[in-house]
Amino acid sequence: MKNIILTSILLLFFLQFGISQSEPRIKEYYNSIKYSNVDTFLTYEKKYYDYDVFGNLISEIRKYYNDAGTLTNWDGTFYEYTSNHLPKKESIKRYNPDVDLWITEEWIEYKYDLKNCLVEEIHIANIGGLTKRISYEVNDKCQWLFNYVETPDWWNDTLLVQISYEERDYYYDVSGDSAYLDRWNFHFFDEKENLIEYHYIFTQTQHTGHYESRTTIEYDQFNNPTMRKSYRRYSEYDDWDLWFTFNFYNEYDNNGFLIGKREELISSSSIANPNYAHTFQYKNSCEGIHEIINIENTEYGTKRIEEFIYEGINDCLSLEKINLEIEVYPNPSTGIFNITSPIFKTGNTEILVYSIDGKALLQKTEISRSSSSSIDLSLMQNGLYILQLRNGDHFVKGKIVIAK
Repeated sequence: MKNIILTSILLLFFLQFGISQSEPRIKEYYNSIKYSNVDTFLTYEKKYYDYDVFGNLISEIRKYYNDAGTLTNWDGTFYEYTSNHLPKKESIKRYNPDVDLWITEEWIEYKYDLKNCLVEEIHIANIGGLTKRISYEVNDKCQWLFNYVETPDWWNDTLLVQISYEERDYYYDVSGDSAYLDRWNFHFFDEKENLIEYHYIFTQTQHTGHYESRTTIEYDQFNNPTMRKSYRRYSEYDDWDLWFTFNFYNEYDNNGFLIGKREELISSSSIANPNYAHTFQYKNSCEGIHEIINIENTEYGTKRIEEFIYEGINDCLSLEKINLEIEVYPNPSTGIFNITSPIFKTGNTEILVYSIDGKALLQKTEISRSSSSSIDLSLMQNGLYILQLRNGDHFVKGKIVIAK
């Protein structure tokens, strides 16, 4: 379950604080640590991501290593989709090398109404059964109006219920016939739908204690964050103490495309950890996107590096300045065609195949920036077909023949 939650948090992070042009696809992730008594970093976690021809994430494989660099265990999350490319099921599986099998430990099932609106999530574990059920009430545009979350608390024999309405989330602890408000949070957005402020309030009404945090976010003209400040207090009557500040330094090309970003965490309060330092660097190029998060804790003498490697999405090649030719071989073919064209160098190029009467038979997106790709039409009948490569407003066409 924690891996599913972590994936969701990462997705929310990039939706809220990531680049604004389009969503890049992550390829690899590395988590490394260095102790004060050693000279090199040790990579103890690696992740690898795979996608289908439609760009849907189908697997996230995680491998874990010990201090000697030996692979100790690995698991993964596997994704299934409906015919409309909507999430259908997420499965957490652990790999057993003794029998060379992936063993399912827990999974999420997604349910939709006739309009393909998400109306229910069911979280199930192999041991323990149901762990969470989320019901959604939506409008005609599939926008959430209300959701209801049930989470059994096996330790305290209670049920945690989340009720969300608009920008507010309320959490209740339910035990027997009694229920009390445990915590809640709410969000504020600007006219561009950027998250500009959110509050989190935790209160133990059956006990003593109160905690609140408030975070504000500022953005530049390209809707990327420039500063994030967090405050907290331990009583609703206290003044807010500045907890920490994130500064974001964004770098753009002449077209306003984000090509670099640096993030720094500044401890500016006595309640913040003065021994903790955090920096984040982001670099976007034709070869791909590389993110590095450096976390240093001088109290424990550790340094940690997290690396995220994405496929490139920056348009590094001007299509107006090149001759858009296409070369297909072999042609005729029994079904396998190799395609070469300069248009592939821009990335995110669509490959489409039509029958001679204009019926679409195949659609594939080539993400990489190599100059060639391939398609498999072995299941199609003999005949003449139209091949089209398209990137934005630019396209090139050719004819292919299947002869078996």
